[in-house]
Amino acid sequence: MAITVRRRLADYVASAEAPQVTHREAPEARWIGLGALVLSISAGAYLTLGLHYMSYDAVARVAHAFFVLWSRDPHLGAIGFVWTPLSSILALPLVALYPLWPALVRDGLAGIPVSALFLAAGAYYLSRLLARFGMPLGWRVIITSAYALNPLILLYGANGMTDVMMSTCVIATYFNIYEFLRRDSLRALMAAALWLVVGLGVRYEALPFGIMVTLGLAISQAMTGVPWVKIRGTAILLLSPLAASGALWLYFNWLIMKNPLYFLDGTYSNIALTSLSAYEERIRLHEMHHILRSLWYVTRFTLLYWPIDVAILVGIALLVWRRSDRFLPVLFGGIIGPLLLDLDLLYKGNLAPWDRYFIYYIPSGLVLVSYLGGCAARHWVRDGRYHLSWLVATLFVVAGSVGTYFALQSPKLGNPDGQAIRSAIHAQQMNPFTPGNLALIRYVNAHPHMLILADDFTTGVPVVIQVNNPQQFIITSDYDYKSILLNPRGRVSAFLVPQPVNANNLVDIDRDYPGMWYGKVPWAHFIAQFNDVWGTTYRLYAIGPTAP
Repeated sequence: MAITVRRRLADYVASAEAPQVTHREAPEARWIGLGALVLSISAGAYLTLGLHYMSYDAVARVAHAFFVLWSRDPHLGAIGFVWTPLSSILALPLVALYPLWPALVRDGLAGIPVSALFLAAGAYYLSRLLARFGMPLGWRVIITSAYALNPLILLYGANGMTDVMMSTCVIATYFNIYEFLRRDSLRALMAAALWLVVGLGVRYEALPFGIMVTLGLAISQAMTGVPWVKIRGTAILLLSPLAASGALWLYFNWLIMKNPLYFLDGTYSNIALTSLSAYEERIRLHEMHHILRSLWYVTRFTLLYWPIDVAILVGIALLVWRRSDRFLPVLFGGIIGPLLLDLDLLYKGNLAPWDRYFIYYIPSGLVLVSYLGGCAARHWVRDGRYHLSWLVATLFVVAGSVGTYFALQSPKLGNPDGQAIRSAIHAQQMNPFTPGNLALIRYVNAHPHMLILADDFTTGVPVVIQVNNPQQFIITSDYDYKSILLNPRGRVSAFLVPQPVNANNLVDIDRDYPGMWYGKVPWAHFIAQFNDVWGTTYRLYAIGPTAP
């Protein structure tokens, strides 16, 4: 019985892989990756230096690397415990050059090569994966180019953010799992596990993605007669590094922030922000606690890459027809995993209405379309319609990238990146600094001996890195921040106090001294007001001699 099962499995594998031998090695993959690297760095330079585009979250990640090296109290813990820290860690070598070129930090330039390298790696692995599907060279070049030129992929590959980093981890995980299924390679399985760890280092979506991909792999193995003991061992090998890295992150949160779940429910976490309506409320009021509306909202974002809807239906039909498939369950698991996290956050009212949270539809949809093209090519190889299947798959992929641009023009789907992409295409300046920002920066530069306590979450990130001497600021990552906040006399010149509205209610200054903004703290004396500093009004209060 066991011999018969193994023989049938071997016949299935041999028949499925036969057309792939010719295009197995993908020698062009390195050149495609290099081209994607040059493209994304060039786009980043154009956006940042040419149009003065700035992604706040990307600059914040660079700023956290900056605080590790160049703040008033430099230490590794200053990298923060809200976002997973890998993107900031990778930016450290460039941030170290801040004295030679301050724009590396002030404009967020240090983050661009990091995201660009990930985009290059994603294009590299995508080309290799398409070769494994049996796709000829010409079609591979077109499809990888369509991926790199997808408006959302290119923007996030060029702005230093983590979204394309996660997309690359998705593609690399798919590639290595496919290699494991194709050659039973433990090296490929462990490479997939390590890419999941990298994914968790940049985005929390890596956790549900990894779990559901592992479930899909287990289903795939069960469908093709793999023994249970091997299925269990495969799952353990794939998930153990992810579980260990997650446990390590919990440990560091507990060790430094005294709360293992600080990243989840801490002062500046996503849950804390959304609980105060810090983000737009239009989705929270309509979809919150309504499962069908939440599901519709999440699935509507498939319009960012519409071929994924067609491919899912075709994939389901193919799975029903074949009654087994090695790779489709893995792809379906990869699509469902992040979707479940978004659905859970949206249902609880903890999801911001931002297009980038759904960027993973693009790499998963593209790989799914390409895999189905490979299935059709293997089926039609003897009918003379081999290249027709690749033509159809390529047209879908290219149309999907074009569709991304048009979907981003919708206010409901293109927030906040639709405007940025339109401005980039029309070469419109995108200066992120308001008159309030500039006035505050000029004021601090004009008073170089003033030591100011400011909250890292709000003013600390955008203003500290813009002034001539960042060490004029005491920020939340400094070890003595809380002590100085509660006992400021003789230790600090002034507090920079945000208006206590929405997310600013999380700021320690507003919580510990709730009347300071209104001038009701007798030992704090009003100095100046700065309007519309990153969307908030700030007041600078001098610390008097009667302060605690």
